[in-house]
Amino acid sequence: MDSSSIRVSNEFVHVVWASHILSLLNPYTSTAGGKEVDDEDGEDFDDDVDQDFTSADAQPLSTNSDILRQKFLDCICELLSHTKGGKFVTAAALREKENGVEVDIARNNGLDADDDEEYLDSLKQFLAMQARELPHPALAEYSHTFLKTTITYSRTRVDAQGEAVAQLLRGTLFRPLQRSIAREYTVDTCLLGCCSAPLQPVFTHAESLVVQLLNFDHWSSGQDPSEQRQKMVELAAATVRSPQVTQGALERMLPSVDSHKVIRAWRVLARPVTNLRTLSQIARLLPNFRNITFIPISRPAPVKLQSGQVPTIQEAWKSLGLSRGRGPNRGFPPALTGKSNKFRGSCCSELVTHCEIQLLTRYEAEPSLVPTLPYFGCSKKTCFLCESFLELSPLNIRTRGRHGQCHPLWAIQPCDSEDARQRLKHLCKIVKQKIKARRNPRHYPPPIAIQQSSAVSELKSADILELVRQSKNLEVVAQQARELREKRQILGLVHGGVPNASPAGTVPRDVRASTGHPTSSYAPDIAISWPAAHQRTTGSASEWGFHFPSFDPYLGPKHGLLSTIPFVENKRRNLELDHPLTIYYRDYDTVINKSVHAAVEACPGMSTSYNMLGEYVVMSGQYGLKAGTADHAFKDMTLADFRHALDWFSTYFDDTVREIPSGGSSVLAVKVSSPLEQNSSGRNLFTSVAIDRDFPSTSNVSPLSQALGLPIRVCQLDHRVDLTDEPSEEETSWTNPYTQILMTEIDPESDNWGNTRRHVDIHGSVLLRRLDEEDLDLATAEHMCFYCLEVLKPLFDKALSGEVSRQDVLDEITLEKATEWKPIDAYTRVTGEQQRQQRGFVRRM
Repeated sequence: MDSSSIRVSNEFVHVVWASHILSLLNPYTSTAGGKEVDDEDGEDFDDDVDQDFTSADAQPLSTNSDILRQKFLDCICELLSHTKGGKFVTAAALREKENGVEVDIARNNGLDADDDEEYLDSLKQFLAMQARELPHPALAEYSHTFLKTTITYSRTRVDAQGEAVAQLLRGTLFRPLQRSIAREYTVDTCLLGCCSAPLQPVFTHAESLVVQLLNFDHWSSGQDPSEQRQKMVELAAATVRSPQVTQGALERMLPSVDSHKVIRAWRVLARPVTNLRTLSQIARLLPNFRNITFIPISRPAPVKLQSGQVPTIQEAWKSLGLSRGRGPNRGFPPALTGKSNKFRGSCCSELVTHCEIQLLTRYEAEPSLVPTLPYFGCSKKTCFLCESFLELSPLNIRTRGRHGQCHPLWAIQPCDSEDARQRLKHLCKIVKQKIKARRNPRHYPPPIAIQQSSAVSELKSADILELVRQSKNLEVVAQQARELREKRQILGLVHGGVPNASPAGTVPRDVRASTGHPTSSYAPDIAISWPAAHQRTTGSASEWGFHFPSFDPYLGPKHGLLSTIPFVENKRRNLELDHPLTIYYRDYDTVINKSVHAAVEACPGMSTSYNMLGEYVVMSGQYGLKAGTADHAFKDMTLADFRHALDWFSTYFDDTVREIPSGGSSVLAVKVSSPLEQNSSGRNLFTSVAIDRDFPSTSNVSPLSQALGLPIRVCQLDHRVDLTDEPSEEETSWTNPYTQILMTEIDPESDNWGNTRRHVDIHGSVLLRRLDEEDLDLATAEHMCFYCLEVLKPLFDKALSGEVSRQDVLDEITLEKATEWKPIDAYTRVTGEQQRQQRGFVRRM
């Protein structure tokens, strides 16, 4: 594809200059204390080699877990990245629907219209065959055939990895295993889990694989190495499923080789098997993933700078403003002297749009195609420029991780929008900050090379069993409900109760098991279902009975504690409900409930600020209300109840600090921002913000504010701030003087009088809110803080040194004197010629 001849913006040109300068200094941007960078390992974009063989452990899963979908995308990308090198890096995104999924696929050099699309058609058929109704022999036959097809499709990568592992073992001492040891441990040899097979010793697999790798040069140069190649991949997959056993075998056979390094290499060698096994497991758990549509994304034309946009490296350094600043390192670095020709040659090369950026620009141009999962699967970790640019996008796309290396042959398609210009300008600022870090090695730890690729870990067998158990429990509940409905219909026919079957009289069929089963809202699917409600009577009369709803099939394992949260108020709409609603959940799960978040965020202007973990059931009514009262039983959920439940999820544990109020539950507070936050987000020192009335935080009531007649809570905030520049030591260790003075102890009998109360965090930004949960006026809060800091703080210091008495200080802590005080000159911007009058006691001091 020809390069784009369109003149690109100056903002993009500056990014190209800065990234090439950073690459010439050191392309690695990730740092770790005490580690040195091995410059010999540096690789450019075209010859990038997979290095990371680490496989992350899987987290506890549910069918609503994003982890399943992320693994699904990563596995597809690894399968399509059939050759090593940056040209074949592949990314994918997912749009999930009720009856199927769509997967957008992009590759750095584009997908081949023949080989790649033919393989995608076979992969689509492989996933479609994972239905439970399919006979096992047919599934097993096709699965093993498709595994062979996959290994052949990935033969270039497999051979390169096999050669790398063979090089690792070459020249080492090999000790064959004793036969008695080799028969100790066994595993199932059906690597795809599609059929049963005889058990074979793990030690035997490991020994066979070592022998084959030691003879790699011999068989790989033969006429048809495909059979040996498949055997090598299958042996690697069989051994890595029992890593501890395999490690023991390697330590016996190859005592001079690092067994951990060998196992990591074997994991990458086994990727075709591991990926297909994971995809098949996910397709069996999620029926809609069996109906998949792959959408290849056409690669955009490479971008090339015009000759007039490529200066010398010295001119680029000066144009980027890298010579400005203070200190001995503000001049042109000697390390770049003599590299002007290399710089100009690199800047004149074709610049490629990486696969992640291809997907991002597609979704920003067509918002209707935005993926349902804000995650880009990829065959390897994301480079420094891609990750930084993705973070600037409002789509908040997550990735597999970043390796931190700067690939300067990077581009986005020319665009004249102001938003694109601002993001490129911000990206250039980030790159320049990394360049400055190279010039100050004493203040910044040295960068290191980060492993770029990894093998997707297999799903845990315990997770698979739990997911299958949940699925079967739901099937049993549905079957019991169907049987009970059939019995009711038979009874209705016997007694002549035939429903009106005319079209005009057709009504939706009641799918409840019986009329005694109230409706409820089940959060995993955000659908109305009817779990059984059992009643148990205590005492001599039925009017003292309680209603106990049972949700075991819906809320996971019984070992979790069943918890309830009743509520009768809709804080978002400032409404009092005429009946209680109760939320049931089991406090055991660590998996985010995707359905709750999706349902809430589908409502305009609503979001969840807290990760809702596990599964939830909402009932209309409240457990424990006795029979004989007006609300003695649970009622059917209505659409209004469902909306109240969504509003509750959107306001639960809401710790969002907003610029403007967001509903009836909001109150105004005042934020005191640290210099670090002021510099990063452009905030003022004091800012009026809106928070939820039940804002969750660690807080303390200020003793001075109570004495001044306006009790204020000082709430601690998260100190983490999104930064584009490296913070200074002064910014990160800033002591908040307003927290320090507001939390001063004024109890005369306390031995800590005049000092900040113990165990109070006095660092970073804080939030000030009224104790009575009313709105706090910005001017009032500013006036109180400055009065405490500029008037009372010096008095406390003098009292502690014995210059004035404690009573003199306490006499100044009154509302009247604080109101009379006029703010300091810097606060009101009063000129020196307009000096204010001071009150008597302060003037005498």
